[in-house]
Amino acid sequence: MSHPAVCRVYDIGEVEGQQFLSMEYVDGENLASLQRRIGRRPAGSSPRGPLLAVLALSPVVLRLPSLLDRVLGRGDRRGAFRLALSMFALGVLAWGFAAHHVADVGAELGLATRGASGALLLAAVVGLFYLALEPYVRRLRPHTLVSWTRLLTGGFRAAVVGRDVLVGAVGGALLALALPLVYNLPEWLGQPPLHPRISLYETLFGTRERLAYAVHLLIDSIEISMSTLLLFLLFGLLLGRDRPASAALVVVLGAIQAVGQSVEFGQGLWPLLPLNLLIMACYAWLLLRFGLLAAIVGGYVIDLLRAFPLSPELGSWKGGPTVSVVLLLAALPLFAFRTSLAPATRPAPL
Repeated sequence: MSHPAVCRVYDIGEVEGQQFLSMEYVDGENLASLQRRIGRRPAGSSPRGPLLAVLALSPVVLRLPSLLDRVLGRGDRRGAFRLALSMFALGVLAWGFAAHHVADVGAELGLATRGASGALLLAAVVGLFYLALEPYVRRLRPHTLVSWTRLLTGGFRAAVVGRDVLVGAVGGALLALALPLVYNLPEWLGQPPLHPRISLYETLFGTRERLAYAVHLLIDSIEISMSTLLLFLLFGLLLGRDRPASAALVVVLGAIQAVGQSVEFGQGLWPLLPLNLLIMACYAWLLLRFGLLAAIVGGYVIDLLRAFPLSPELGSWKGGPTVSVVLLLAALPLFAFRTSLAPATRPAPL
């Protein structure tokens, strides 16, 4: 292929244990200079995110007076505040890792302002979302919030928190075993092979970028799990029973996953729909059986194993991401075992 917008790669190989890439020379500004001039987009961020968040908040703002009377009187305001504060801290942490910091005080202050504003918007959206969702979940499926509420109230050493973290970590790891099938099945069925995920490249930039991407994945897992629980409640209200609502939830999640894969890989992947339905059925069972915390941890483990390369060759270019994801994955069961074996404590007051 020869095109002005495509840089040709001539050869890829290894000499004396060192990988090399031979490619076409393109005269122009290098990446380091471009990043110094315009800054670096944080890993996992999207320029459409703030706009979509504002659009999502607009109906809430318009109906704020009535919502305050109907929701604030019975919603978990302390839990919503703690969750919003946690999301703000995660947003600032991700910005701190991913931003291209400079020595100029004015430029750094501008970067910090943008990072804090994005984190504040994230905290407001998630906090209001939880404030509106929690009363209905507490009334219809209270067991799904037990460990999550204990975690929000500072009960990190509660045995139920450790149990659900362990269940989520194990469940996510088992579901991740299906990922090789997802990526190889199209080729087995005679379709073009899938190209590597874009997120794979983001984990290769450096330690700061890997940490920022890991924090972004945790934020995404919290948002997706809460949205999935809300979707189940909506189906329950429409269909009236849990089993039809669960089936509708699985079908919608499987279809969304198939569409997302088709868009990401640039080809129709509808043969993967049965496999996606099975994976989403297991994820929905994890959420509805063990609760929100287990689903968040399970989704996070799946995302980590899907985004980070794993290789036994720690001296290669995959060594850094491999060590990072192994340490993250090992920390979850270690925390869970230590917490689940702790003596029972009284829950903190809400």
